[in-house]
Amino acid sequence: MPAPIPRHRFRYGSAELDLGEDLLAPWFEKHPSKKSALLAPGYWATYGVPDGLLTIMDLSVADARNLRTGLRSVTGDVWPEPDDRVMTWLSRLLVLPQGRGCTVLEIRKGRLTAERGFDEAGFHKFKEEQFEYFCLTDDYEALKAAARLDFERLEQEARRKDAGRGYRTFDSAAFDRSVAGNILLHCRELLAD
Repeated sequence: MPAPIPRHRFRYGSAELDLGEDLLAPWFEKHPSKKSALLAPGYWATYGVPDGLLTIMDLSVADARNLRTGLRSVTGDVWPEPDDRVMTWLSRLLVLPQGRGCTVLEIRKGRLTAERGFDEAGFHKFKEEQFEYFCLTDDYEALKAAARLDFERLEQEARRKDAGRGYRTFDSAAFDRSVAGNILLHCRELLAD
């Protein structure tokens, strides 16, 4: 039995890597009419950066009639024009695991603006430095303010339900640990050198 095809793949150079995350989910949330019953059971997507543009190379659905792969491409049905396949709405960092290291791609409005390769130790150091620089940004302050408001709202609800409950304060250290652990999800650009 052949190995299952990863649902989200990324073509990088001559390699096709398992991305492990769905880059299209936010787009389908904004365009629910495009996610028809055809895509409802799930889909397989392949992304790439030809000519420096983050592009949906293929979008496929299960098809029992295809005996070779079991998949059928619906890319042209969802995005009839090739220019519409460029993911101009996406700005973030993408991590592509490669052996014992990885490559981090910086994507701004669908354009590849920077890329850096790391070994395992270098990647760990990079994430620490990325967090330190992120703490100096307005994005960090906005994220912390939103987390504090959510915490206060939940605390007020809990005190309403249990009048004897003591007051807990927002734990900034726990917030920082959480952000540091997921720093590449919070950053949209490479901040560390």
